[in-house]
Amino acid sequence: YLEEISIPSPEFAYLNDGVFNKYRNLKKIHFASPLEFIGFGCFSECIQLTDFSFLTPRTLISILCFNICQSLTEIKIHSSMNSIPNAAFGEWIK
Repeated sequence: YLEEISIPSPEFAYLNDGVFNKYRNLKKIHFASPLEFIGFGCFSECIQLTDFSFLTPRTLISILCFNICQSLTEIKIHSSMNSIPNAAFGEWIK
């Protein structure tokens, strides 16, 4: 089971819709590469996800990206990123 994702080099710029949807054992995600877009429901229902970090200043985050990620306690973003849309969290139960 996949529990952690770490992408240190510029491998991905886009994460398509639902690409990690229902990865229920996934706990940590770290993208140091230039991540420009996170698709609709990309991490939806990753119920054990606790940490998510990406250090790209202009990442576009789609709605329901973290829908039903009730264990999510920490999101680290680039210091110049202004906001994450509320709809990105959908039914974020915490």
